[in-house]
Amino acid sequence: MSFVGEFVAYLKTRTDAPPDFHVHGAMVSLAAALGNRVWCDGWARPIYPNIWAVNIAPSGYGKSTTLDMSQSLLQKAGLGGRVLPGAFSQEALTKRLATESNGVWFHQEFSAFLGTLGRDYNAGAMQWLTEIYDVPEEYPRILMKDTFTLQRPCVSMLGASSPDWFAQAYHESALRGGFLARFIFCPSSTPGAYVGHPGPREEGAEAALSWHLKQVGELRGKANLTPILPAFREWDRVARERLRKDCPPEFAGMRSRAGVLVLKAALLFHVSEDASNLELEARDLRNAIKYVEDVHLKAERYLDEEVAHDKKELQRMRIKDILRRGGGHRTWSDTLKLSKMDRFEFKNATETLMDSGMVRLEKEGRTQWLMLDSPRVHPDSPQFPQIHPNGRNGAMEPE
Repeated sequence: MSFVGEFVAYLKTRTDAPPDFHVHGAMVSLAAALGNRVWCDGWARPIYPNIWAVNIAPSGYGKSTTLDMSQSLLQKAGLGGRVLPGAFSQEALTKRLATESNGVWFHQEFSAFLGTLGRDYNAGAMQWLTEIYDVPEEYPRILMKDTFTLQRPCVSMLGASSPDWFAQAYHESALRGGFLARFIFCPSSTPGAYVGHPGPREEGAEAALSWHLKQVGELRGKANLTPILPAFREWDRVARERLRKDCPPEFAGMRSRAGVLVLKAALLFHVSEDASNLELEARDLRNAIKYVEDVHLKAERYLDEEVAHDKKELQRMRIKDILRRGGGHRTWSDTLKLSKMDRFEFKNATETLMDSGMVRLEKEGRTQWLMLDSPRVHPDSPQFPQIHPNGRNGAMEPE
């Protein structure tokens, strides 16, 4: 029985949040359960299955439900001690990881977490966490007069953010520098099917999910990659060729880690399906490749097209969002009013959009209409691997 499939199927009965969010919730839950007790061979160091994921959607999209359920199931599985406090300092986190090397963060507002990293008392925290992500065998830290040596510190993370808050906190330099390049970003503005109030929680379903996490938490040792290595090498060769030939510089850090992320995801998809062994199968690799390619595609489109880097770009994105929420078209006057720009700013932003082919102007009598041009693939298009909880063992099948 697939944990990912059952987790998604259950959450879809309790919230109309975008279903992709639940996939990441399931993956982080599995990663937290495995911690640093399971690994696979890497290029120069072991690869552990910890992942960092952030779900991005406007308010009212049920982002918190996925985080709450993931945390609740870990607690029911007896793994609640791994949940790290949202407010932290480097000193407190170091002491915590020195005694319990496995941890998981749930951040209801990811931008607040980024803000915490920028405070004076957390100077250098971003670089420190970047290094921690790769689970070093030993990591010495000096605090005041005491020296702590962290043994394979392994931290997973599931966050949520609204587009506006994320855009304000996002810095392209952090993406190029490697910190944000380690995250899986999941943007969506397409809700799931309406649920309404779901009634009491299903204890049976949650007991089964938490039991699976408990079994996953009991696994130990190195995963066997031998069955998937030939196919992985061929995929990795092609992916690295594309990275060198056509990758925009701002996304090179993200794409360069695709191979590592695929192996992490393959581990997670395997234990989602079978918590009794660590013998990876072709199915696990297929699902992992689909997962990673999809999240990178969506993240790049979102960061490129939906996150502004200056005031003028923010104005253009605001106009596109207004038109999108209006079904792809609005009158010039309505768009101007909703944009809250002055006429000069609005005219310049609109003309830039028209010159780039993103927006066109049409006239109907005396009325001028602004139209989003030919539909493009939006980050929340249905490209994500679909969950088939009633299919073969409930597996996530990309085919």
